[in-house]
Amino acid sequence: MHRGILTLLAVSTVALGQSDDRRRFESDVFNKGRLVQSQVDLALWRAGSFYATPVFGVRNLGYDENVFSTEEVEQDDFTASPEVGLQTYLRLGPRWVWANRAVYGYLYHADLDDLSGSQYGGESRLHGVFRRAYFDLGYVYRKDRRRSTSEIDDRVESEQGELEWNAAFQPSARGFIELKGALKTLRYEESQAVVGDVDFAALERDETFASLRYLAKQRPKFWPFAEAALRTFDFESPANLRDDSRFAGLFLGARNDFGARTHYNVKAGVEQLTFDNAPSLDNDVLAISGFAKHQVTRRHDIEAGLSQTPIFSGFDNYGYYLSRRVSFGFAYRFRGRVRVGPLLSVGENDYEESAQPVSRLRLDEVRGLDLTISVPIDQFDWDITFGYLERESNLPGLSDEGFRVYTNLTFRSRDSRD
Repeated sequence: MHRGILTLLAVSTVALGQSDDRRRFESDVFNKGRLVQSQVDLALWRAGSFYATPVFGVRNLGYDENVFSTEEVEQDDFTASPEVGLQTYLRLGPRWVWANRAVYGYLYHADLDDLSGSQYGGESRLHGVFRRAYFDLGYVYRKDRRRSTSEIDDRVESEQGELEWNAAFQPSARGFIELKGALKTLRYEESQAVVGDVDFAALERDETFASLRYLAKQRPKFWPFAEAALRTFDFESPANLRDDSRFAGLFLGARNDFGARTHYNVKAGVEQLTFDNAPSLDNDVLAISGFAKHQVTRRHDIEAGLSQTPIFSGFDNYGYYLSRRVSFGFAYRFRGRVRVGPLLSVGENDYEESAQPVSRLRLDEVRGLDLTISVPIDQFDWDITFGYLERESNLPGLSDEGFRVYTNLTFRSRDSRD
């Protein structure tokens, strides 16, 4: 089964904290305060202490020859999703910035009218930037139709919200303490709660997250850290075997500055999974996340990533699966900042335990290859990606494969290229 997708993307989506192994782990900027200042400075419009940048474009413009990614029912369709929005910043003094983002779009399906509808999201966040501390408090909301994880190919309308806060303190010249917390919600459209073999209503839940990290910057190129984290899950259905479950972890890791020629960010530890309603699923798993990137020359760079993380399964027989991924890529930058490079990723979804008796434990192997061409055009960055995705399962009827071609057109405020 092959599906061809031609997509035009023009708006960056709001990233929520929901576990999603369709997105590979990548590193981030360590100094959030400096990042906020940079975003404000790059805003397109300014009026006193108010800054704004437009968000606009078209996503999902193209043709999909197998919308539902199933062998039983292959349905093709043409889709388009125009979007408009606005990103604003308001300085509330020398230390505080209030950032807001709102985006509205309409997902259009030419033949599958039931899948058409509004999609929108927003984010409001208060940033506090101090000499030895950083703080932010924000709420993120998104309503759209997307594939949630690599084991599920159905497109079901969902609502996701997250109230989160982050704080970083520098108690000494070379020591940093980071605190994070979040309250998350996930809901699905009632009329689409059950699709195929997946009961999406059973996946509706509230989550809490908290973490504490100490990082030491004793050396410029090596910043070791220790972290403790806790996630709790309260499912809407009391009969759900995964209700009142907890994931508690202790981790050790190291990283360096994001802008270094050789950048890395690696974390590994043990995560204890506890299911009060299904003790047979209790387990201690090795959790890993890592990313590294090296600029070989001014025009060449290479990158690699790896991850292993537990993710709730959409199938009743299983409580969770371990998502394992390894990726490797390289790129070449031509004159005029045109960039070309492939990215190879391989891995598996390993269902080590089952909540209910099964005759055979499921095991999926996943593979992907993307070739991306990036072209800057005035104040836009235009990415064109040719990709192949494959999921091969040891159970019949659960395998899937497809070829895709899509583009991503992103508006860039002033000259924000690195």
